[in-house]
Amino acid sequence: MAIKDTYITANNAKNTNNYDAGGAWPILPLDGANKDLPPFPLDALPPPVREYVVGVAEQTQTNPDMAAVVALGVLAICSQGRYMVEVRKGYREPLNLYVAVFANPGERKSAIISMMTDYIYRYSMEHDVYLTADDCTPEALAKVLANNNGVMSLVSAEGGIMDQMAGRYSKSPNIDVYLKAHCGEPIVVERIGRSADRISRPTLSIVMATQPDVLSTIMANRTFAGRGLLARFLYALPSSRIGNRKFDADTIDDQIVQDYERLLDHLLSQGVTDDRLVLTLSPEATDLMRAHSLIR
Repeated sequence: MAIKDTYITANNAKNTNNYDAGGAWPILPLDGANKDLPPFPLDALPPPVREYVVGVAEQTQTNPDMAAVVALGVLAICSQGRYMVEVRKGYREPLNLYVAVFANPGERKSAIISMMTDYIYRYSMEHDVYLTADDCTPEALAKVLANNNGVMSLVSAEGGIMDQMAGRYSKSPNIDVYLKAHCGEPIVVERIGRSADRISRPTLSIVMATQPDVLSTIMANRTFAGRGLLARFLYALPSSRIGNRKFDADTIDDQIVQDYERLLDHLLSQGVTDDRLVLTLSPEATDLMRAHSLIR
């Protein structure tokens, strides 16, 4: 399966011998257990998104899992700050996601990110709204969130986002803003001589595609693992189509592009408000959640 938890925590593996005395469960590789998992369930996507994902995969001659995972992040960008999901009575989650796709050089990661997010950038320019950032320090991100109704997205086809988290300039990890903005925990940043940044309900989405070497680096970061940052990401490692690509690939039908962009426009045009629409699960979805929660 393209989307898979590449690593599991030691307590899930019931391996108490690997417990970190500092209080953090280490991250363990799944090894070969994921070799025969099924592909991304494209049928689970709404038709406009599914058709566009298939079209992007065909035009770029890449595994459709890659565009599908990015599509989840795109939908999160368009929905965050507008909706929440009531998983069960008294338990609500914001509609934002952290997704990370890992693929080798030549897998056309940049092309896929560009095609999947192009309309978001055009909408941002046409409506003069601030929807995405790229090279942004944690300190700058807190300021951006404070000045943008508590909502922002980071989109990158490189590993720079992880470098920023790890402290590219400060040389020490500063991940509080990423942890809190994932679940909507209030952020207050006090600064000497300046007014404080106060964000009551921060909401951040991250869409990242980068090389597998970055995965190895972040999995070895004890701060990332120990404080739960790694567990907040949805990871994808799609299989490669290099060596099996068609030169004369079909381009995406104009109607499919229009349907996809119309859906994103509808979501983005809802605007960010303090009174977020609460979405409830259908009985069938609730049964699936209940069954999944009982899996050990």
